[in-house]
Amino acid sequence: LLEQQNKIHLQLQESLAQMSENNQRLAEISKTDQLTGLYNRWGFLDNVQSITTNPMNYGKQIMVLYADMDNLKLINDKYGHDEGDFAIKEVASILKEAFRSTDVVARFGGDEFVAFALIGISEYENVIKQRILEITAMHNATAGKSYPIEMSIGICESFCTPAMDIADILDIADKRLYLEK
Repeated sequence: LLEQQNKIHLQLQESLAQMSENNQRLAEISKTDQLTGLYNRWGFLDNVQSITTNPMNYGKQIMVLYADMDNLKLINDKYGHDEGDFAIKEVASILKEAFRSTDVVARFGGDEFVAFALIGISEYENVIKQRILEITAMHNATAGKSYPIEMSIGICESFCTPAMDIADILDIADKRLYLEK
């Protein structure tokens, strides 16, 4: 009877460990964009919140980028949705290459992308825009497509503070994006 009880206890521990692992995996999946592998809106907001609410980051400079892929509808209409998906994945790849692994890059929805970075220099906007332009040119040169991958970008630099609202900063970056278009 004691041996059977130990066996059941061991099985229960294994089941609980498996459930915990499955729950962690589901949490990751729920915060990831299936097409691009980037964070989705919820994954972005969750990760940015954990960075911005960390007192160690208060006073540090931040940068938020809002990017809108250009001509997705045209690509979908002329070349089909598989090509549209390819173009979306290319934009995701470009942004992922342009930012560091410690930065937060996400597909916010449809053809909109966002990124968040703690930065150490002023006017990082010019640096990241140039980097994105160069990487985009390389992708377009090697993709072999009859359409270019292009995106419009808006950037807002600020400082991390306890009162900071990421929604306000995203809104500013989004407005700057539309000024660029």
